[in-house]
Amino acid sequence: YIQLIRALDKDQQVDFGTIEKQALIQLFNDHRIKEKSLEVLNDYYRKCVRFLERFEPSGYRTILLNILDFITDREY
Repeated sequence: YIQLIRALDKDQQVDFGTIEKQALIQLFNDHRIKEKSLEVLNDYYRKCVRFLERFEPSGYRTILLNILDFITDREY
């Protein structure tokens, strides 16, 4: 929703409590919200991996990297 609010013009407002499902999906598609969200997710993923690479290899680091992979590889 945050990505959609950012994408809308200042004069456009969406009442998320009353908007119909199809209209909301259309807004998401029109403004490429899924693609933008995945770009943000991938940016954070790369930052996390770079951060974790500073640490010596360990089981904990491997687990954290696996969690990152799980989160980013899911099909939503």
